[in-house]
Amino acid sequence: MLPLNAANPWIASARDALRAPSAWFVLASAAAVTATTVFVLPPPVSDWLPIMDGDSLAAVTLNRTALYLLLFISFYATALIGVFWERRPARIGAWGLTPSLLLGFWVGFGCLAAALGLTFAAGAAHRVSDTPPASWNAATGIGLAGLLVLLQCWAEEALFRGWLQPVLCDRWGVWAGLAVTTVLFGVAHSVRTPSPVAILNASLAGLMFGLLALRTGGLAAPIAAHFGYNWAEQSIFGLTPNPGVDAMGSVFNFDLAGPAIFSGGPDELNGSICVTIALGAVTLLLGLGRLGSRHAPAAQSAGMSWLDS
Repeated sequence: MLPLNAANPWIASARDALRAPSAWFVLASAAAVTATTVFVLPPPVSDWLPIMDGDSLAAVTLNRTALYLLLFISFYATALIGVFWERRPARIGAWGLTPSLLLGFWVGFGCLAAALGLTFAAGAAHRVSDTPPASWNAATGIGLAGLLVLLQCWAEEALFRGWLQPVLCDRWGVWAGLAVTTVLFGVAHSVRTPSPVAILNASLAGLMFGLLALRTGGLAAPIAAHFGYNWAEQSIFGLTPNPGVDAMGSVFNFDLAGPAIFSGGPDELNGSICVTIALGAVTLLLGLGRLGSRHAPAAQSAGMSWLDS
């Protein structure tokens, strides 16, 4: 694993940029974009949708695609404009693209699966047997849902871990930069899941994604982890919405019920203490792992954009 200090190549990418905006400017810009997406855009966007009426797979896919594009295009634009204006050097993550993607995916998927397992053991989750039978249409819906989840996760990671975090970590130090990015990420998710436990879990997830970016030297791992967690929750285990399954389908259908501390109550699984335990364990492993880079592969420069590294 790469070290959590100023020598980290993901932090060095911000330090080596030809232009160096202040940390306060970058933080204010990211906060403004986040607040606009969370508080300002949803009402007008809901007025513009749906583009296609009905509950067919085509209608759901088209409407959800339009929703995600309208909400998250500002995340992509802000991150890209910021990085290219700074003229940060392109870096390939030290772990390489494929290992980073695999590591990230299994970390995210594993966290969600572990949290569900703890919830099941606590008697607050049960499998429902009326999941729609396997079919090409169901597989298509689950696959399309995965692409849309990836669109959302990539946008959030580009803004928070791609642009904001390296600047804050370089200007204010690793842990202060991680802390501020984590808090903003948690606040951004507090509207949909407002309970204290849900906000804590969103913040822990943001910390986990931030540590993955630093430990691997790029965005591939946090994007894959974010995707693995969200897609498993929605399209593999059918945990959202609760009860029921997503309109685009799910492989399994687990419903949550019982004490809110375990089931999450109205915040679904993300409001469960079981998620806190799973995310907490992984963040501790990432944060307290070997800080030296003696066994880590050397970071590489050029040849791949920062969004792919």
